[in-house]
Amino acid sequence: MKKGISPLIATVLLVAIVVSITTIVGPEVLRIVEEGTEDAVSGSLEKIDCERSEITLEEVVWYEQGLGVHVRNTGKQELTDFRLELSVDGQWKEYSVSGGEEILSPGDSRTFTVDEEIGDVEEGVFISGTCPNWASRDIPEKML
Repeated sequence: MKKGISPLIATVLLVAIVVSITTIVGPEVLRIVEEGTEDAVSGSLEKIDCERSEITLEEVVWYEQGLGVHVRNTGKQELTDFRLELSVDGQWKEYSVSGGEEILSPGDSRTFTVDEEIGDVEEGVFISGTCPNWASRDIPEKML
């Protein structure tokens, strides 16, 4: 006669092992899933808000020492963290603009200035750091 464990005891042991593994691993799995869900939701909300953002360049004014860019927020999202990127003598350079950290509400307009000598500008982009892929505009060549 062969000796072994009965099927009932084997089933009870198997269930006990599964329950103990689930108790140990379960909370970690739930935490990972919750974090992934929160990241996905916040990223989606940011994209939705940015899709509602838009700026319009109304005028570029050159001064002896710098330039001014008049911008209107034509979207539905508050924007801030503005900067100007210019291609000067073949090199792209980022310029801080006066008042760039202030909020530009929907419908409002403002002139942002760079108060330094710039050089010969070939191309330029005005960008809001709030939504850089949505609220940015190339500066038309006729304005340069």
